[in-house]
Amino acid sequence: MKKRFLCILLALFIVLSFLPAMSTAADGTPVAVPSKTNFVMDGKPVSITQAYNINGYNYFQLRAVAELLNGTAAQFNVYWDGKYAIIETGKPYHGTATPAALKPTYNVRKSNTSFKLDGAIIKFENAYLIDGGTNYVQLRELADKLKGTASQFSVYWDAEANEAVIVPGVGFTNIKLGQTELQAGIEGNLFGSCVTSNGRWGFYGS
Repeated sequence: MKKRFLCILLALFIVLSFLPAMSTAADGTPVAVPSKTNFVMDGKPVSITQAYNINGYNYFQLRAVAELLNGTAAQFNVYWDGKYAIIETGKPYHGTATPAALKPTYNVRKSNTSFKLDGAIIKFENAYLIDGGTNYVQLRELADKLKGTASQFSVYWDAEANEAVIVPGVGFTNIKLGQTELQAGIEGNLFGSCVTSNGRWGFYGS
């Protein structure tokens, strides 16, 4: 009887291990779980501890990204002036990222924070307040907002290495599958290419 119970328990564990993590609560509230994505910058693994995954997308504490990029070609400063979250490109970051609990949490809501980028008001389409009043944004959206500024950086997924690569100082290009170079607005900006087992990859810049 005991052996049969252990077999059932083991089978249940195996089945549950293949099920996706819960992404929303019963009332539709999104659930934030600690991100397990591996990140690389300048050829070296980097750690972003203030990172969550919501519905399959990674969200990063804005201050943590500023902390990570500090001292690189993409450094920027961020602070709260009492009304806006101010982002200053090309300047070193002087603060510290807010510690994160790093456990699944239902304390997630859409951010209503107003942002200013180099004096201009901007809006993040994908920004959440997680575990209180701390802003978390998608890394790709942040890279898109900073494109063309003194703090531009790019990020892409290396499927072969199973890691996300951050490239400071390079403008982000969001190319959709199936688009031509002209449709993506990058025609004439190819500055290099290489061939891998996954096909030919082009590198674009402005």
